[in-house]
Amino acid sequence: MFKNYLLVTLRTLRRQPGFTAIKVLSLSLGLICSVLVLMHVRYIYSYDRHFDNWQNIYRLVTDLTTDQPIVTDLIADAYIPPLLQDYSQIENSAMIQSGNGMFTVGELSSPNDYYWVEPSFLTIFSIEFLRGDSASALTDPNTIALSESAARKYFGSTDAMGQTITLENRTDLRVTGIYKDLPPNTHLEIEIMMGVATGRQVYSERFMAGQAWMGFGGSMAYVVISDPAAADSLERDLPNFVDRNLPDAQRDFAERGNLALHLERLADINLSPRKGFAPADYSRRIVIAGLVLFAVLILFSSSINFANLSLAQMQQRGKEVGIRKTLGATRKNLFAQFLTESMLLTLLALLVALPVIALLLPAYTTLTDTAFTFGAMFQSAQILWVLFFAAAVGLVTGLLPAWKVSGLQPVAAISGKRDGGRSSRWFRSGLTVVQFSFAVVLVILAVGVNLQVRFLNTVDPGFDSSNLLVLDSRYNPLNPEQFSYDAMVSELEQQPGVVKVGRAEQAPPSNGGYNPWRR
Repeated sequence: MFKNYLLVTLRTLRRQPGFTAIKVLSLSLGLICSVLVLMHVRYIYSYDRHFDNWQNIYRLVTDLTTDQPIVTDLIADAYIPPLLQDYSQIENSAMIQSGNGMFTVGELSSPNDYYWVEPSFLTIFSIEFLRGDSASALTDPNTIALSESAARKYFGSTDAMGQTITLENRTDLRVTGIYKDLPPNTHLEIEIMMGVATGRQVYSERFMAGQAWMGFGGSMAYVVISDPAAADSLERDLPNFVDRNLPDAQRDFAERGNLALHLERLADINLSPRKGFAPADYSRRIVIAGLVLFAVLILFSSSINFANLSLAQMQQRGKEVGIRKTLGATRKNLFAQFLTESMLLTLLALLVALPVIALLLPAYTTLTDTAFTFGAMFQSAQILWVLFFAAAVGLVTGLLPAWKVSGLQPVAAISGKRDGGRSSRWFRSGLTVVQFSFAVVLVILAVGVNLQVRFLNTVDPGFDSSNLLVLDSRYNPLNPEQFSYDAMVSELEQQPGVVKVGRAEQAPPSNGGYNPWRR
């Protein structure tokens, strides 16, 4: 039976090349947009799920109030010892802290971001070590672990294991581990790791071991809890934890700041509103929601266009329906026939859309700052999602035309009379109005985005960026004699063409630890 449906469908499509091309191209446009956004959304929600045991990893986060509510991914170091003492359901924990410094190997010096990590961090996150042992690589002082990229950057083709790299021209570190570059879909962008033992030798024994409950030195904390119910119970008890353990001498300050702790699932971190020490930022979620809305509007418009074209063919297909019903075909048979036609057209539209998606993907990932690839579509799980999505589109798109056309009465169909009367005509007119409404909304959105981007590109920022240079002096406040800041400023001011020299701890628009600015 299905073979018969398929043969009839192919003959019908061949006899109507114009209608077929318009339907296929319309559906292709909708599929191109929706599949791109589908891949984007799946990529966003794949963040950090490549780590073993990702379902049981949580990040401890903080809420407080200064002049306005603050939600931050940072914690005070003082929270962790009593947390581990109060809650036996925590199976493992680790603190990390980011930094930036100048690393030197021989004549090569280059600044790099890095992380101070507790050794347990490498047991929580399944980072693959290519050389060295992850369990012991960072336990000793003056040791460092490099990613593949960082090892190539500083040592080239030379084997980096056992070599020495210098931090800030004052601390020699021995390379005890080289790990595989982390994939782009992770919130952990770590090229270089050093152990807390090294940090305490460089700074002091109080490094990442502060006692102030309202002192945020840049630490983040992760815990492992295997039982989701235990994690929920711990989350609910965190207000009591703060009340039990907060030192009396710090209580007034913490209560005035509305100090509160929470657990955040690892899978939620990528879209978390917490970033640094600032008010909540929901911009990424809004962007994703906007992209989904945009794709849905285009797909709906394409589907309605398909339905309108199919309904416009009712009179032409009516004689076919009438004759087949006269020969004994049931409405169920005809419904299956027209639904098969819709599914086949959707498959053709997907085949047309795939090469276009491959061409557009580099520009799309650059625009959206993502890193998924066309090849990812053909992984077992992804291709099943895409095929299921295309099948669902074909099913939903073809349901209405198949129902209406298969319901034509034989006498009316063969005689060429319009079937359905005024209500049917009103229905088709309503579909056309809805389709054009979607088109108008899309045009307004496109014009609005274009005007906003044009405004951002032409607005006066208050300074001439073309004549402004930002120089990093590598000034180290822990060793002020290492670099003569005043001498650099004096020499710059004597250079012809230099109008003015200004100093800042951070390049604008950053204003230090509290940063309300967003990209």
